[in-house]
Amino acid sequence: FWAAMSLNLRNIKPFQQNEKLEIKVISERSDMEHWARIIDEGLMGKTGVDSTLFYKMSQNNSCRFYLAFENAIPVATALTVITGDEVGIYLIATDENYRRKGIGQQITTQALLDARALGCTFAHLEATDLGKSVYEKIGFLKMSDIAVFRV
Repeated sequence: FWAAMSLNLRNIKPFQQNEKLEIKVISERSDMEHWARIIDEGLMGKTGVDSTLFYKMSQNNSCRFYLAFENAIPVATALTVITGDEVGIYLIATDENYRRKGIGQQITTQALLDARALGCTFAHLEATDLGKSVYEKIGFLKMSDIAVFRV
């Protein structure tokens, strides 16, 4: 099961910023390839994710792709999709060599702060066991369980 979680964006909890981390909204093809590599290795099990679809999505104003760099090395990803005053946040992943440093929390929070600045009031996501505690620290509340089936 995954947890369906929601957050009123007025309730975002502050986080301690990592001074070595730079978070950018990306749309360049070269950055998108780094983004897709992190997703592929972190979430997809090295299936060979093709960055082409994500690059096309990045041209849509409702989609924002985030890439975090530590010392100029791409280390984490997030994607937001804005619909009206709500934002869905997806594909949050951190390179396994950089986990447990607060990077996932920082990129997620930055994406949510940007969405709030764009007029969003609520955020939604689906959390695996790996990310659930990170999202709870930000202020997300579990709304229900989602059955996930794998072949």
